[in-house]
Amino acid sequence: MFAFFKKLHRAYFEGPDWIKIPDLLISGKHKSPTLLFVSWCYGWYIRLLSIPGRMLVVVSPLIIGYTLLSVRTPIRLLAFTIISVMLIDFFVGMIFRPRLKIRRQVPERARVGSDVIITYAIHNKSVVPALDVCMDSYLREKGLIFDPAPAAVNMIRKKSDISLKTSVYAKRRGLYTLHRPIADSGFPLGMFKWSCRDGFQQKLHIYPAFHTLLDLELPVGKRFQKEGTSRVAKVGESLDFAGCRDFRSGDDPRHIHWQSSARSNQLIVKEYQEEYLSRVAVIVDTNVKPQKFDVRRALTLKPEYPALEAAVSITAALADFLARGDFVIDFFAAGPEIYHFQGGRSLSCLDNILDILACIEPSKEKKLDDVTPIILNEVRSIGSAVVIVLDWDEERRKFVQTLRNNGVAVKILLVMEGTEVAVPEDVRILEPSDILRGGVKRL
Repeated sequence: MFAFFKKLHRAYFEGPDWIKIPDLLISGKHKSPTLLFVSWCYGWYIRLLSIPGRMLVVVSPLIIGYTLLSVRTPIRLLAFTIISVMLIDFFVGMIFRPRLKIRRQVPERARVGSDVIITYAIHNKSVVPALDVCMDSYLREKGLIFDPAPAAVNMIRKKSDISLKTSVYAKRRGLYTLHRPIADSGFPLGMFKWSCRDGFQQKLHIYPAFHTLLDLELPVGKRFQKEGTSRVAKVGESLDFAGCRDFRSGDDPRHIHWQSSARSNQLIVKEYQEEYLSRVAVIVDTNVKPQKFDVRRALTLKPEYPALEAAVSITAALADFLARGDFVIDFFAAGPEIYHFQGGRSLSCLDNILDILACIEPSKEKKLDDVTPIILNEVRSIGSAVVIVLDWDEERRKFVQTLRNNGVAVKILLVMEGTEVAVPEDVRILEPSDILRGGVKRL
């Protein structure tokens, strides 16, 4: 019993997940029980009542209240009719409420500007058919555009299965949490909605759109570092052939060189050595300049920064180019959180970096000073770094100089529109609009 109430208490303070609660109400260590109670009431209000039902709930108390003061029979008949219709809809809908087993399939990641296909596998567990079923009508995300006609079906026969599909357009990158699948039924009159929940929450990574780089000139001072299997993700066999030697106890029989063994009349095995790979550090600056207050932008609750989106896009293109080559990537991002990821030559490496880029948020606080001590120990052994910055000021100049003082060859990419400050000759200036439309093919 104690565990049950503890679980109920935790669920209450998490709030209803099928509606979006403003961060101001639930952020911080203290959460107001009163505001959460209002959120729960509103959540169940929109979940139990359709739009016509909400209108009747608002209007019917006025009509019923007026009948108590009036002796006119038509008004009382109208009130009686409204109450009767709502009661019939409530009890008939309760009998035919859906009892479904739902399995929702959502891709783990998708690209900005693409359509995400969501598939539902539904099994009706009830002995009565499920009528007028609509799936996930509460999914609302500012970065996703949902199909105006969600996945719906008129009837699911008893003890039968059905599959439904819908699509979502990925408008903005980010990490989106999709609440547990909810099936609604407005049968019979569409005033009350009886719902059924099943399955679990799912994550959807929308990674930035990027254009493939054709060529990348890395800093001259890059070093090759010998890496072991614990540091590099390998596709197939990633060792270089070094020669042959006599077979020893514990050697892999698959490496026996049968031609040499036949000539020498004893077992000979092929010997390999770990190959030398090039490591490159990619460092992204997410510090943006505060923008002037704008009502239209404030209503979106999440302002857009074209320079940051362009920087994230060119970083994804860099990661794609390096992942397709023989490179080990050390990825750093400075922002509200400091990310550090190291990956080798595999598709999973690129996917992991794209997942991080999907979650990057703009930072209004300067974080390069925090990143410097973290990355110096790693970058010293790498010797090569591509630094992507959004501005050129004293802090960024000192950051680059610190890297160079530690023997790191640096390639600097400045993503900025209309630079008004003096920029060194070795800084490559990239226009955000050029990056976003695919005009940058070589770096």
